Amino acid sequence: MNAVSLLSEVIEQAGKVAAQAYRDDPQYGALLDAGLIQSDGVVQSVLCENCDVPHEAEIVFEGDTYGYFCPELGLVPVEPADLVAVRPNLAALVEHLHAAFECAPGVISQLGPQTWRVGLVDTPGGRAVVYFHTCLQNHHDLINLENALRLEIRRDYALVVTAAGHLPYRDATTYTLAQMVQLDLGTARLRKTVSVAEAVGAPPK
Repeated sequence: MNAVSLLSEVIEQAGKVAAQAYRDDPQYGALLDAGLIQSDGVVQSVLCENCDVPHEAEIVFEGDTYGYFCPELGLVPVEPADLVAVRPNLAALVEHLHAAFECAPGVISQLGPQTWRVGLVDTPGGRAVVYFHTCLQNHHDLINLENALRLEIRRDYALVVTAAGHLPYRDATTYTLAQMVQLDLGTARLRKTVSVAEAVGAPPK
């Protein structure tokens, strides 16, 4: 798994996740260095797989020890390092995308809980507006996107980049992060692998 695919997986989980699942992956360290993932306290629950019936268990702090209660095993201690939580830094991601797509100077705007206007890009066929929307996997995601873009000014082209899924949207072309960018490990910055003009199908000069 490359760094952008790993980041997309974290974003898809829509909240904080346990760092334990990723910390041995060198791509995870690269995302931390790039500021695309950030620490976020500790996880609130874990999956207990030590008994006959795996179950979700809430983390407790008892007797100077982190752990969780299992009906079969009682208090099961957990190392603090295994409870560290991280979440995607979406504000930093949008800034990375603004630079990677060489957007015109301008303010990045958050249009909704899951939607950002990344910026404007001049293409040979006209001006394109680039958006980031966390996921486009189902009808609910499409409704959220539509509500966020309701008051947006129409441009010649529109591109929506998402972490997971790219359901067709009537007013824009949709691509996933993994299709559009990759992480340059030397600079710890995202760089485009597909131009905005190519993604939206703008005609060449």
